[in-house]
Amino acid sequence: MKGVLHLWSLDAAPADQLTIPNLEYAQILGCASVLHLVQALAKREAHSASLWLVTQDAVPAAAKGQVTGLAQSPLWGLGKGIALEHPEFWGGMIDVASSDMQGMAEAIFTEISEPDAEDFLAHPEGGRHVARLVSSHPAPSSEDRPLRPDASYLITGGLGGLGMQVARWMAEQGGRHLLLMGRHHPSDQAAETIRQLRETGVEVRVVQGDVAVESELSAVLEPIGKQMPPLRGVIHAAGVSQNEAIEAITLDSLQAMLRPKVQGAWLLHRLTQEMPLDIFLCFSSGASVWGAKAQAHYAAANHFLDMLAHYRQGLGLPALTINWGHWGGGGMVSAKAEIWLNRQGIETMPPQSAIEAMAHLLSAKRPQVTVAHVNWPVFKAICEVRGERPLLAQMKGKPSGMTERPSIERRPDFKKDIMSLADEERQARLTLWVQSHVSKVLGLDPSRPISPQQGFFDLGMDSLTSVELRNLLQADLDIELPSTLAFDYPTLESLVHYLALEIKALTPATEDASDDASADAPFSDATEEGDDDLEELLTEIDTLSEDEVRLRISDR
Repeated sequence: MKGVLHLWSLDAAPADQLTIPNLEYAQILGCASVLHLVQALAKREAHSASLWLVTQDAVPAAAKGQVTGLAQSPLWGLGKGIALEHPEFWGGMIDVASSDMQGMAEAIFTEISEPDAEDFLAHPEGGRHVARLVSSHPAPSSEDRPLRPDASYLITGGLGGLGMQVARWMAEQGGRHLLLMGRHHPSDQAAETIRQLRETGVEVRVVQGDVAVESELSAVLEPIGKQMPPLRGVIHAAGVSQNEAIEAITLDSLQAMLRPKVQGAWLLHRLTQEMPLDIFLCFSSGASVWGAKAQAHYAAANHFLDMLAHYRQGLGLPALTINWGHWGGGGMVSAKAEIWLNRQGIETMPPQSAIEAMAHLLSAKRPQVTVAHVNWPVFKAICEVRGERPLLAQMKGKPSGMTERPSIERRPDFKKDIMSLADEERQARLTLWVQSHVSKVLGLDPSRPISPQQGFFDLGMDSLTSVELRNLLQADLDIELPSTLAFDYPTLESLVHYLALEIKALTPATEDASDDASADAPFSDATEEGDDDLEELLTEIDTLSEDEVRLRISDR
């Protein structure tokens, strides 16, 4: 099989015809079918295949482009996860314009038949666009934007950690009427925050309901304008998060991830689009921008929020989606996951810093902005461990030092010692040394030997620990090792063999070995006789076929 070209998403209904049933059907055509396809390719180990996913008007590539293919947009988030988890058969994503069918076909054919390094592309009419993440540092807003005291503000996911942070901020900014929507009863901590807000004179209504169920959301909105002031702001912070490798994602877990973000956001848009809102803010994730291993379905759900903001702005409606990094002090991340994120370069943001950024961005005109503390050298090294990612090409910076694990003591004399050993002894010493470092980065019992043929990734290695292993080996040997080291040599036996060859190439030859090499070298003397031999040999080569040349080289 040469490759797979997935076009099913093109059958999704356009944005102006979307209903909840056909929006759900679009996710079956797109994300669900691609999920099963990727699982089948992974099971077959189809490394020679190339998977290309195609959407239509699903990203805002052109200056005035409308995201009419909004229902197809989650596939872009899923694709970013596939690119990280299965680069062995990843081809890329192509978005094409619906207005030019002939150009669409030609663009697709060109990209899949003559691929380059770009893997996230858009072909609006008359152009080719590629995806790049760029850095932006806006100056702090010089003016506070107080909320209207005579208006109501709805926060979905309002009883979670992030929802509580936003509710406090809204009260501080003059919001007097808050509607907090969640599927569960408030926790003790949330109940205490609500009590404190009410003591300051803020009307806080807590309502249980599922934002993805139209009847429940309608019931939440029904009192607004009657028992409460008119609605002027929506903060959509509802969502769920779960780490699952693509092979482990089921249809049920995919749909559970998509519902609050996709169906919920669309219902909020549809049921409030005739209201004079000042704010329509969606809480998205950096995962939908740069992808995330074990969170491909989460990235898919959040990418819909990103494109909904572009779509609404195209309609002249207020819209902003913020692709958040990691908030401290609550949210959707456990303490264990927080440590893991920090090691990857996604550093914790103080809640106050995140709130200040949000307050500033609400007065900006851009529909989508990423707000995150990222240690780019660390993060890029992990993301690009199996190949460069053009998306991150412009992101640079110096390591902050916050994400480094405690370093293992470097042995500056190790290289000299290992080079002085005979081949057999060097092999044995390298084996013990590599096994020691593998055990340390994976947290294994160092007293239990690793089988020479045991795969590192079967033992629990991932991109993060593969980078750590490479850095440790590189530090002791004081030589440059490839970033793909653990992927290219994924067992103790293969890695030791590779390192032994690298060290042998650096080891100075003995005097006898040098003499022997010189005696055997066919062109070692720059004599007239040597020049004649060279000319004679070159003349002979001209008369030989390629196979005969290879045979002569092999014999030599």
